[in-house]
Amino acid sequence: MPLEYLVPESLDEAIQLLHQHPGEITILSGGQVVINKLRTAQIMPDKLMDIGEIPELQQVEIGVDNIWLGGNVTHATLSRHSKLRSAIPGLVQMALAVGDQQIRNRATVGGTVANGDSLGDYWPLLLAVGGHIHLHSYTGKRQVAFNEWLQGRHKIVCNEGEIVVGIKIHHAPQSLFHKHVFSNLETLAIACVSKESQLRVVVAGLTELPIVTTASGRFEIITNSIHEALSNQSIGIHPYKIHMAHCIIDDLLAQFEERR
Repeated sequence: MPLEYLVPESLDEAIQLLHQHPGEITILSGGQVVINKLRTAQIMPDKLMDIGEIPELQQVEIGVDNIWLGGNVTHATLSRHSKLRSAIPGLVQMALAVGDQQIRNRATVGGTVANGDSLGDYWPLLLAVGGHIHLHSYTGKRQVAFNEWLQGRHKIVCNEGEIVVGIKIHHAPQSLFHKHVFSNLETLAIACVSKESQLRVVVAGLTELPIVTTASGRFEIITNSIHEALSNQSIGIHPYKIHMAHCIIDDLLAQFEERR
């Protein structure tokens, strides 16, 4: 049976199709992950539903307390958005670090979140800043906090028939992100967010799930607390990766200290 290609024109239509064909549809957003899986026969769906042109999923809205990023917003859009540079600079740095320009032009917020790669670039920043993933389905709407979404690498709490319509993320004008690529192409992604006297540092690439550390107090206390928490996670991790993580964190913390 040939693959059936569905192109809904609205979110309601997409949700209706998922309800009418339970378990038969694979959702295509930017396509960077799904297309590769189709090419290598990792997935063989009956139906492919392209939600890339649905208008409701393409908005970027910067509110007083939160930022809304629609599921179809691309990394390239985030990297070029002038208001995001001041509202959450770490997000822009993260978007610029994702893949190459071709990938950034296609890959989307919703697709990245739905893929749930816990070693990916997004998760340090999202977990450091905080916010929620918004899901719609035939039975209703719900929100899942960033820190509840990942259950393992590519293991998420999304239910059958749900669509990631977007994420709501907190403002973080004091946020930084850095990505290091090792010679074997493994990556280390680290985000730092400073709010009042508290600093949160999240590291992806050392363990299956990102390492989240939080410290409060004077700068010296914060630095020591973050490094101690990271070192306590080092069992079974290559020493060079731990060394690089410490170096990157020191550099990001120094940038925060220089801005004071």
